[in-house]
Amino acid sequence: TCHKAQGGQWPTVFIEKPYLKDGVDMDYLRWLYTAVTRAEKKLYLIGF
Repeated sequence: TCHKAQGGQWPTVFIEKPYLKDGVDMDYLRWLYTAVTRAEKKLYLIGF
């Protein structure tokens, strides 16, 4: 998971956009930033 990935990096990362009933908030944006910055070479964004 992204939370366990803090401090680590991987060659390829997949991120699927979740259903957010209440919309995007700052916690989600921080989580997304962390997830995006874990990718070393390839990043796949699904449903964005």
